[in-house]
Amino acid sequence: MRRPDLDPFLPELALNAKSAAIRACAVDLLLNGRAQWANGYKRVWVNKVYGISRREPDLEQRPLTIAVDIHEHMDAASKDRSAQVRRIAASVLTQQFDNRQPWHAEIAARLKDDKNPSVASRMDFYFRKQAMAGP
Repeated sequence: MRRPDLDPFLPELALNAKSAAIRACAVDLLLNGRAQWANGYKRVWVNKVYGISRREPDLEQRPLTIAVDIHEHMDAASKDRSAQVRRIAASVLTQQFDNRQPWHAEIAARLKDDKNPSVASRMDFYFRKQAMAGP
């Protein structure tokens, strides 16, 4: 994903790829609007005085070069047969909580009673956050 050569094919991969992992990767890229990859590791100091540090991945990213209809892809991801793809849709709903759109309620209601525990727990968090924020 370092180069934008695959960007035009992402919508097709998100909808029709045979592999759930490929669909999930494409949906993640489309809904977040950026490509991200590991570029080695970097040292992050925990306590410089005592010489304590840890290694973290050095991530690079770039924006996608195509226009994306978030509503269309979020709707398709929430109906996908793979929990891996539905989990990404639930995570993006939670991440975009402060920028809610009217159609978010329909997708949240669809994912609320998902049979997969990881999707259901994300939606439980979403609805608890919504209850605390008010209407």
